[in-house]
Amino acid sequence: MAQSFCTSIPPPTCISKFISDQPYLSMLETKCTNMRDLKLIHAQLIKNGLAKDTIAASRVLAFTAGNPSRDLNYAYLVFTRIRNPNLFTWNTIIRGFSKSSTPQVAVSLFIDMLVSSPVEPERLTYPALFKAYSQMGLACDGAQLHGRVIKQGLQSDPFTRNSIISMYSNCGFLSEALKLFDEGGDLDVVAWNSMIMGFAKNGEIEYAKRLFDEMPNRSAISWNSMISGYVRNGKLVEALDLFSRMQVENVKPSEFTMVSLLNASARLGALRQGEWIHDYIRNNGFELNVIVVTAIIDMYCKCGNIEKGLQVFLTAPVRGLSCWNSIISGLATNGFGEEALEFFSRLESSEYEPDSISFIGVLTACNHTGLVDKAREYFTLMTETYKIEPSFKHYGCLVDALGRAGLLEEAQEVIRSMPMDPDAVMWGTLLSACWRHENIEIGQWVAKKIIELDPSESCSHVLMANAYAASGHFEEAIQERVLMKEKQVEKQPGCSSIEVNGVVHEFVAGGRLHPQVQDIYDLSNDLSLMLRDEGKPVLDSDSIDDLAMRVHGSGSGPSFSDSSTFSNWVSKMDSNSAMPAADQGEREIARRPRGRPAGSKNKPKQPIIITRDSPNALRAHAMEVGSGCDISESLLNFARRKQRGVCVLSAAGCVTNVTLRQPATAGATVTLHGRFEILSLLGSILPPPAPPGVTGLTVYLAGAQGQVVGGSVVGALVASGPVVIMAGSFMNATFDRLPLDEDDAAAAAAGRQHHHNRVDVAEIYGVVPQNLLTNGTLPPEVYSWAPGRKC
Repeated sequence: MAQSFCTSIPPPTCISKFISDQPYLSMLETKCTNMRDLKLIHAQLIKNGLAKDTIAASRVLAFTAGNPSRDLNYAYLVFTRIRNPNLFTWNTIIRGFSKSSTPQVAVSLFIDMLVSSPVEPERLTYPALFKAYSQMGLACDGAQLHGRVIKQGLQSDPFTRNSIISMYSNCGFLSEALKLFDEGGDLDVVAWNSMIMGFAKNGEIEYAKRLFDEMPNRSAISWNSMISGYVRNGKLVEALDLFSRMQVENVKPSEFTMVSLLNASARLGALRQGEWIHDYIRNNGFELNVIVVTAIIDMYCKCGNIEKGLQVFLTAPVRGLSCWNSIISGLATNGFGEEALEFFSRLESSEYEPDSISFIGVLTACNHTGLVDKAREYFTLMTETYKIEPSFKHYGCLVDALGRAGLLEEAQEVIRSMPMDPDAVMWGTLLSACWRHENIEIGQWVAKKIIELDPSESCSHVLMANAYAASGHFEEAIQERVLMKEKQVEKQPGCSSIEVNGVVHEFVAGGRLHPQVQDIYDLSNDLSLMLRDEGKPVLDSDSIDDLAMRVHGSGSGPSFSDSSTFSNWVSKMDSNSAMPAADQGEREIARRPRGRPAGSKNKPKQPIIITRDSPNALRAHAMEVGSGCDISESLLNFARRKQRGVCVLSAAGCVTNVTLRQPATAGATVTLHGRFEILSLLGSILPPPAPPGVTGLTVYLAGAQGQVVGGSVVGALVASGPVVIMAGSFMNATFDRLPLDEDDAAAAAAGRQHHHNRVDVAEIYGVVPQNLLTNGTLPPEVYSWAPGRKC
């Protein structure tokens, strides 16, 4: 029946004659450019009684469903009026919906075609359906359609095979896609591109790169797929390098390439690279459509150049809703909350209506400016006026705003009232606020929720440990850290980057990969001493030690100059307290500036710097030494690494095979074999090269039989299990000779002159006593704690 129906359709020559005989159909073929023209022509076809004619209606349908300015609702109405839809009309309407935001309609139409129509699907029908299943992420349902294709013998068709590969790879069914790819024989570039995009999308970027290198012929889409894959997987530098290679091979990039590169520059904070890409777009005739303009604005905002982002927005030839959303979010995240709210008001007055992304930007602006009442107002405006269903991100912004303001109970109530179940990230936002406001009670409850949802999440343990420590609950803080170790929960290291002369330097907590790392640490110690001498806020040694550097860029990068190395750190302090005059202004650094643009009505106030302690303060530490580690060596390494003196106050745990010095015993040195419990551990550790007389530990131990022994530790002090040490650390020490001169004068006046010997440490050890500052002031030559450097 299907065959007889299809053969009843006039041949192409008859169709052409039919169209030429109908002036309005001829106009549809030659002069119709938009939906307004189409509707006028369609009205004349209805008037002439041709609306239900298969040939005439198929031409109207092709424009309404396939044109870039398509109207699928109108197309569906046209389709339902056709008396006997043929294969072309079925394929056209299915293809139109497969490319839309409602791909499920395409599947529904296909089922209707099988059930109620005599027309049988063929090879041009299936690719649109596989695309629809790919968009919906329903590879299992798509696999059933794959079986139908095999039965019809269409799997060898390149068009159909490529669409199946694309569906499997896009949905994460990489083994099925790879099997079909390997069985394909003579594969075209579309199949290769589908595999590259699939592997890149699912995190297999190295395998995608291998396929890319093996491709016999690469199209511009191949390069675009690989570059966007690198960006998606955080391989931002590799994306920029591949673009350079693309230019060497004279491959013309597309607008999608430029958008991917702009996204990479934005995520890296590589302003100069982003500016170069912007110039490349202007100089090579790329169309400044909404997608490209949005990417440019986003790049400038994320690189901190909000003024340039505003300039691009205000001078753009086209401004879509995404452009508005990008500038609002950019202003909000760069500290211009009030300006972001102003642009949101302009958006409401424009031809566009705010969407869910717009409200994420405006709620973020309320967060960063502390406008809690405004956050509530905008949340209500979104739900009641614009009828937008709040997502996780909207609730997260509101919870964050309430948490920053200390309204923890209200934030907790918002989470409980959410229509969806809160995830670990949502609870983590509230937990962060609990830590900030030192609310242990709510924090404990929230931390348990996070652990229940995701036992591997480190944020709850870290934030609770910090909250306990900040409130003086050191035992609980230790328990959190021990619990992390027992569960093998690891904290992901932080990462930031800075661009210097076109080279992006990346800083990662916990490593030492930068080739000039020693020079950088030496410089940090110099700066700390200079600032301390001037009474300025000093960089925390823990913060300095947590930094590791690695450099990105081809060729030999510039030296990491003084100003470039620490510009981001110093910018956090009072502008009058930072760099010596000789070090300022030597190099312009492309970093993310803060503050407001020139001409803004709301000028920033001078920052108020609050420090928890001074360089001379004693900082409390709870340290855990692992089983099998030497306690003495561990403390010495800590002191050397942190460049701080350590005063050991107490310890709990067990040690084994201890060597002690006991002057009262014969031989003076005693080695104790077996396992002993620590009763007391006291002493001080100074970083080398400190005089040996001021460094040492004294321990008292209890044996298995109840005996108590003690003495000075002269050998290894090996932990036989976890040993927890309470200690204090200090940056500076004052060296005094007692009695003081004032005491001598007073004693002489009273006729009670004391006889004492003055001991000069320099005479004993032959060096100036490092780490010991006379009466808190710098003598003519004093060594800092950075080995090998003098002030």
